[in-house]
Amino acid sequence: EQGKRSVEYYLNNIRQKINENLKKYIPKGQYPVASAILLGDRSEMTSLDVKSFRKSGILHATAVSGLHLSYILGSFMLFLNVIKTKRKLKAAVSVVIIIAVMALTGFSPSVLRAGFMGIIAAIAMLLAKEADSINSLGLSLIVIMIITPTSAFDIRLVLSAVSTLGILVFSSPLINKAKVKYKNIRFNKIITAVSSLFFISFGAWIFTLPVIALYFNEVSMVGILTNIILAYPIMVTLLVS
Repeated sequence: EQGKRSVEYYLNNIRQKINENLKKYIPKGQYPVASAILLGDRSEMTSLDVKSFRKSGILHATAVSGLHLSYILGSFMLFLNVIKTKRKLKAAVSVVIIIAVMALTGFSPSVLRAGFMGIIAAIAMLLAKEADSINSLGLSLIVIMIITPTSAFDIRLVLSAVSTLGILVFSSPLINKAKVKYKNIRFNKIITAVSSLFFISFGAWIFTLPVIALYFNEVSMVGILTNIILAYPIMVTLLVS
């Protein structure tokens, strides 16, 4: 009966409608990839699709995680900044959006990792503090392991976690140095954005490389190039900010 329908029922309906629209407007061969990237649903992807992404070094892109969440949150935050929203409201809106994305993507381990980190950052914003990203990553993984211990064997979570770690410990320090180095140079924002794009791509690629090698017994040497192409929207975000 309608009165007894659960939240999960409505979420499944929304996911189904999104998938129907994807099938309607996206070419048949590209739909499975779009569904994987937008909803975290790789059930329609063939083994050839997965193999192609793996060989390109961008398999982690099919796991809804921080990259996807940052695009969605970034769009809302940009709008809230334009209308000069107060910090507390921005934090509250962030949490709502994060939970909504987590629910729509079926609370997969990789999106839980990104979601928990985002919620920690929102709480820090609410308290006028700065969240430590590495500690947030560690805490998120601990919580996920407590809730579902088998997530430790989920390749999407592993790739999401190690690529995030690579960006935090390898890319971020280099990006900060680039900002200082090019601070007083003409077109410094463009130079910093381009160098940041490379550092982010390289950090994600170099940290996921051993995982791909371990899981699939192969190494993608074109991963750095494909990750740069994949990270193009990040450069746009950096230029806007």
